[in-house]
Amino acid sequence: MASSSVIEVVFKVQANTRFGEEIRLSGNLPSLGCDDIDRAVPLVTSPTEFPWWYNKEAIFVPENYLSVKYRYLVFSGGKFVRYEGGGQLIRSLNLEHSDDATKSTSDILDKDPSRGLSDIPQRTSINVHAYAKEIRTRKFADVGRKSHDSIRASDSVLVVSYFLPVVVKKDSKGRWTAEWNNENILSFETRLRVSWVGTINTTETITSEDEETLAAVLRLINCFPIFVGKDMHKKFYDVFCKQHLWPILHHNGDVYGPVGLNGLDHQNEKNLWFTYTTVNNLFRTKVVEVYHEGDLIWVHGFHLMLLPSFLRRRIQRARIGIFLHTPFPSSEIWKTLWCREEILQGILSADQVGFHLYEYARHFLTTCRRVLGTHYEFDASGSLIVETGGRKICITCMHVGVDHRHITHAVSRGDFVPEVMSWQKKFSGKTVITGIDRLERLKCIPLKLVTIEHFIKENPGYFGRVVFVIIGITAPERGSDYLQTQRDVTCLVNRINREYPGLIYYEERKESQMKLFQRLSLFCVSDILMVTSARDGLNRLPVEYTLARSIARKHLEETANNIFEGPDADTREGIVIISEFVSTARVMRGALIVNPWKTDEVQDALRRALTMDANEHGSRFRRSLEFCNRITTVKWAETVLQDLKQVEKSVDNSNHSTLGLGINYRVSGVKAGFNPLDVVKVSKAYRSSRQRLILLDWGGTLVDVLDNYEAYAVATGHATRGGPSMELVEVLEDLCMDTRNHVFVISGKDIYSMQEFFGEIEGLGLAAEHGCYFRYPKHSAYTGHRHKWQTMISLEDTSWMDAVRRVMDIYTQRTHGAYIEQKGSAIIWQFRDADPEFGFMQSKELEEHLTEIISSRPLEVIRGGGIDDGYIEIRPEGLSKGLFLTHALSALKSMGSYVDFVMTVGDDITDEAMFEATNRLEVASKKGGNPMKCYSVAVGKKYTEAKFYVNDCDAVMELLQSLTRATSYERKYHSALDLSNHGAEEDITSRRSRKLESSPLLAHLRSNMSNMPRSNSESRVNTLPKGPDALKHPEGHPLEFPSQSSPVGHRRSTTTTVASIDEEKSDYQYDEYDGISF
Repeated sequence: MASSSVIEVVFKVQANTRFGEEIRLSGNLPSLGCDDIDRAVPLVTSPTEFPWWYNKEAIFVPENYLSVKYRYLVFSGGKFVRYEGGGQLIRSLNLEHSDDATKSTSDILDKDPSRGLSDIPQRTSINVHAYAKEIRTRKFADVGRKSHDSIRASDSVLVVSYFLPVVVKKDSKGRWTAEWNNENILSFETRLRVSWVGTINTTETITSEDEETLAAVLRLINCFPIFVGKDMHKKFYDVFCKQHLWPILHHNGDVYGPVGLNGLDHQNEKNLWFTYTTVNNLFRTKVVEVYHEGDLIWVHGFHLMLLPSFLRRRIQRARIGIFLHTPFPSSEIWKTLWCREEILQGILSADQVGFHLYEYARHFLTTCRRVLGTHYEFDASGSLIVETGGRKICITCMHVGVDHRHITHAVSRGDFVPEVMSWQKKFSGKTVITGIDRLERLKCIPLKLVTIEHFIKENPGYFGRVVFVIIGITAPERGSDYLQTQRDVTCLVNRINREYPGLIYYEERKESQMKLFQRLSLFCVSDILMVTSARDGLNRLPVEYTLARSIARKHLEETANNIFEGPDADTREGIVIISEFVSTARVMRGALIVNPWKTDEVQDALRRALTMDANEHGSRFRRSLEFCNRITTVKWAETVLQDLKQVEKSVDNSNHSTLGLGINYRVSGVKAGFNPLDVVKVSKAYRSSRQRLILLDWGGTLVDVLDNYEAYAVATGHATRGGPSMELVEVLEDLCMDTRNHVFVISGKDIYSMQEFFGEIEGLGLAAEHGCYFRYPKHSAYTGHRHKWQTMISLEDTSWMDAVRRVMDIYTQRTHGAYIEQKGSAIIWQFRDADPEFGFMQSKELEEHLTEIISSRPLEVIRGGGIDDGYIEIRPEGLSKGLFLTHALSALKSMGSYVDFVMTVGDDITDEAMFEATNRLEVASKKGGNPMKCYSVAVGKKYTEAKFYVNDCDAVMELLQSLTRATSYERKYHSALDLSNHGAEEDITSRRSRKLESSPLLAHLRSNMSNMPRSNSESRVNTLPKGPDALKHPEGHPLEFPSQSSPVGHRRSTTTTVASIDEEKSDYQYDEYDGISF
């Protein structure tokens, strides 16, 4: 390995692609997408370099990698077409003895790789080191951008918020007028074409006659109002939003206070939730009404968290973003909300979710992972992405600022200077320490007053020299919280002023009485701003204060001479003391940041601010002013909208699938052409076919999957798996009686479970552990093949299992809820019951550790499941259900059975290889001139390689029953020749009845599962005897399969090796199917 910590690799491949095709690269490195097709790295070429393709971005190999496994993929029109070499070709790049920091490959598409690393061929003009430097530069220049399509003046934006950023009122003649509310961050003036949707925030009474007039007035400034009745507004805004959602979003899960007790009334919850959904639906209707194709829809505020979901079902291709201006709580707080899943699903229906701080985004991501099981990561451009249902949602974090234009406009008012002089006259000769807060518990005004009281007691020298100005803003929407806070503040102010007269100047005002120019006038005479909220989202007062001390005081000095007198008349700087729980604490780098709960810390900050020398004072002020000058409201809006515009959206509606009804409705990303299975069409194809191969998954397909408790009990040997219902056994018996059917149940389960529950169904083939072990059915077509368990590959050496298990044991001990499940050919580390985040982190570390251990063995590490039900599996390399499908076709061909109907049915990620093989088989057969009827069927709508889907296990049962009816239909109508051939045969119905009556398996089921419901979707865990000795035929003799300790070691005579499979495939790709390759 090179002496440097990483090696940089330039991947080069010669590929004579057709028009519209492109080459991508996938491998086992994170920078190569970890073998994920959707994360494959695009390669580039040029007219002078074609047919050579290169990686556009720098690819670095960490020092702990001794080799890199990779392969090339062909895409067309942005969609995956195929792997090189039909998926069988995997290249290896050996770096173990490399001493160069920059290396390259030289490959030819679909050809076996050359050994080791090679120098750049002379026929290519590229210089490895120069090109590596170029792509490094290009990579970091493009970070954060998904495309070069920047926001333009021609772009249209539809801004949606509960309140429109306007002020409406009636003039003296009774006419309605509207003007922009410059204090609202959504009233930004930008070069974009912007329209606004929302309700009207006014104290004026709006009658039904006024609504049409108001709508016409607002339409002149591109505003489209929604009118909500007073009663509905009160329930929606004052009660549900402000008294239920607001505390939760601000980390206040108080179950003892009146807010918490309100949630105990279930009927009240239902009524409030109905109101919340109704208002969001009203907004949906209005947005759809004014939306135009191509508009960016930008939703704001926690009031409309369901709106993205409601919009998605009506305009699926629209780019929808939502920006939350509040904090987002930790997952433990969010879980106390009864509608937690529905709101999260509503937010995740957007294409982009915005927050002011990464801290809020981090809580949101963690909550989604713990509640919904979603996955998040940083993509190649550095953007934070949430993956759910095959969709990717972009997370944007950017704090808003204040527009200088609004500050300049406010200080230019004629009443601004008199307002400043009024404040100055009140506090002449004193150091002014100001705080403006809403009267609610979260602002911690009582705690601030207690801190001030302690400060003046410990520093009596400041009495008479300082004054604390506290302005309380009324908050009647907070209900009893406001009233209690109001009483507490009044009591404390009176107590302090009795002992220290004039120390506290307290005034309660309505929000309309403390507008921007009034705040700026107070800030101009304030030496210190004190913001000590316990939890606050968007609080722009520190930004306004800093700009007031810069722009406003400069304006006053130029227009009003000698307005400031005293020793500090020549200074414009001010200092901010801010709580660490306020959003602006992260961007005001010159502020003194404190923990409001530590009163000693706040007192120290006060002393420091009062005694700070001029140099530090000026330095801190300039550092805070830097953010205020750099980020304005317009800059913030255009940056966030830029990210929203660059979200990749498919224009093809077939790439999306809708799930659920009502509030549970959501859109999932699916592959184009993913359609519901037409059972009638399948039945017709089934009847017209000569030979059929049907592969059925077990858990999640034939029967429902076990819950976590049952899965753990089975894996640890404390219980046995619930088997198929009698109804399912009968259907499988019917299918297998048709000699043209070759039916296999294929599963990741071990051979003992497969033999126990399906072993006695005559004519049924079995494949355990993803096809590693298989058993041909007792079928006339399989003459010459022993009806015993065989293996796809040789498994004589199982010494690696001990080493792998020891490593897994270490991670099991330190990961609560994780456990190990061992099979004949594989070992699985399950972390479905562990903490979602910690379990996933431990699995990543375990995956890297195991990859190193098995690097020299023909094994592979498989990651399966999701965040909340994931596992790490070690198994022999190359095994998959897709490989078994290929092997089964080869075996049938060698026996003279030419299959023309293939159906594969499964439900999870382990079935994807089987679906891919089915799809490739269909394409190859069409090219060969003998098209086969191929159906890859997934259970449930999801992002999958399957082309068709059914809804659930019951739908699978109905599908199989329709096929058995098709068989009965064929048997019902015979030609004369058929009758002569089958005259001696028994009627199929009577024959099946006698067979079922004498079936040992059904006798076993009747005796042990008499209480089991007759439904294939209902399975249970049975507490039966454990181990292979218990798996005996009901008549007493043992079942025939290898022992558990040595699955195949003593049965080499029945083992089909990889070599023999390859030979069969080699024969199979000629003759009957005219060049079809499997």
